[in-house]
Formats: sequence, structure tokens, C-alpha cells
Amino acid sequence: MPPDYDTWMHRHCDEADDHIASPEEIQALLDYVNGRTTADEAAIKYTETVVNSNEHELVYIWALLHDVSQEFPQTHEDIIRLLKAIQNLPSIEHNGEVMSWKDLPDFHFNLREYTDGLRYAALQDQYPDAPRYFINTSAFIARANHRHLIDLGATNGLLSCSEAFETDHGDEKKKQALLLLEATQYLLLSGPEMYQESETDKYAGSLLQERKEAVAISRWAFWQQRLSDMANDDLMDEDARTVAKQAMNTMVQVAAGAG
Repeated sequence: MPPDYDTWMHRHCDEADDHIASPEEIQALLDYVNGRTTADEAAIKYTETVVNSNEHELVYIWALLHDVSQEFPQTHEDIIRLLKAIQNLPSIEHNGEVMSWKDLPDFHFNLREYTDGLRYAALQDQYPDAPRYFINTSAFIARANHRHLIDLGATNGLLSCSEAFETDHGDEKKKQALLLLEATQYLLLSGPEMYQESETDKYAGSLLQERKEAVAISRWAFWQQRLSDMANDDLMDEDARTVAKQAMNTMVQVAAGAG
């Protein structure tokens, strides 16, 4: 059964207390994710309220896309196509200034703030859906990075892999599993980009630094070893162990393709 986007969207917007998209924006997005319009058609409709009103902030349209992507990971590719279509729209005058859609103004900032909030909520276990939302949002960023839509993915990916594989979390298996599930989204969905990023020492964690002092090892190979350790850890969550094995296989393929 396909997702009931309509019921979820209207309930979600009714419950929201801020950053509410307009009814026209909600309908434009619903028509698009339900396959009734193309990305180019949806881009025009979805931004229409912003184009016609200086008082309608960009955060409203970006927040709704963030919310949909965290709830429905099957929409990620559709949302990326929509954002690419929005980038191709002509510049407009907004709040007294000429605004180009090419750089998706404020989208990156809002996504970074959104992701930081989800990370904190997931690690603190603030509400039941926080871990799922955190992982789904990371998956969206990884896909967008692979599609060359945003630059945020490379930074987030390195930070996530550093925290998951290069940082000692002791016996905190639940935390390790969550960080592994998040970091592997970047390896699975933007492997070639992460392989390239792994050639730097940026954001290197203490475990990696200590290992490099003892033996010559690439960062990519170190991540593979750490994933192997986690995949074979009987105390680790079973889902995390399964994803670790999938990521290991992907990493082998990515390295072979890069060679």
C-alpha cells in the first residue's frame, strides 16, 4: 500500500505550531509526491507564495520538505528532483532584494540547524521517532550529496564517520548502534564522495590518530576494520550489525571502482 501522504501532511501541519507552509504549498507538494505533477510544474507552484509575498519566509517551504524527507525516505529522490527544478527558476525580488534560486537560499542553513537538533534529540532519546528521523535525514543529505545538490553532505558525512568509527564510546552500545546507522547512510548512499573525503585527516578522531601512529593505514581501511568489529560484536543491535555488513560490501566496491 502506498503511503497516505495526504492524511499525514494535513495532520502534521495542523499539529505544527510554527513554520507552517501555506495551503497552496501543501497542495503543490501533495500533487507532486502523489505523481500528479512533474518536478518542473511543482517547483513553480511550490514557490508561488514566496514569489508573490514578501512576508512569506523561505523557512516555511524548506521546513516542510525537511519534515517530509524525515518521515518518508521513499520521497528523497523526488525531493531532490524538486529542489533541482527550483534551482532553475528565474530570480525574483524578495524583501527588497534580487534573490536567485540557484543556491537554494537559506536551505543549507535550515537543514544544518534541523539536523543538529535531530542529532541531539536522537542521542538524548527525547522522543520515540527521533532516532528514525535522524537516520532518515542523514540518508537524505547523503543522497543529495551524491546528486551534487548540496555541499553539506561531505562535512556531515566525515563528522558522522569520525564520531561513529574514530571515537571511543566505551560500553554505550545503544549510542554506538545509532551512530553507526547514521554514518553508514553516507557510505551506502554517497560512497564515492566519502571515499574521496576519507583521503583527508579532517575531523580525525582519537582512535584513528592512535592507529596511524602505530601503523600506516588509510582512513577508508580503518573504517572498514571498525565496521567489521561492530558487525561481529554480539552485544551490538542486530539491525546495526546487518547494516555494518552491507556498508562493508559497498566500501569494497567503491574502493575497487576508485582504483
